[in-house]
Amino acid sequence: MNHLIIFLLTLIQNVVLGERLLIVLSKLVKKNGVKCIFFVIFYEMNFNPILSHEELQNANKGVIPEDIQQEHNFILQADLITLVYPLWWMGFPSILKGYLDRVLSHGFCL
Repeated sequence: MNHLIIFLLTLIQNVVLGERLLIVLSKLVKKNGVKCIFFVIFYEMNFNPILSHEELQNANKGVIPEDIQQEHNFILQADLITLVYPLWWMGFPSILKGYLDRVLSHGFCL
């Protein structure tokens, strides 16, 4: 089983909580027979969360940016996906919304 972990807590802001969560989550999934873990430390990848009009038009034509193709590959390899993020005003951070808008695009998630 392949497990994709998308981690949205900044390790700089809360080193203790961030490191502890990664350690506990890693041990938990390995204990349950997970063979491969992909960690996406979100804030370290400098991901652009803005879905431009041009990118949206290109996605409708099947033209996908390289950074989004890489995220698609991670998702396609995953049997299980875990999102770890702070709760802000009863919702997830806007950068995660941008990530989902760009990655779960037309043609990839129908």
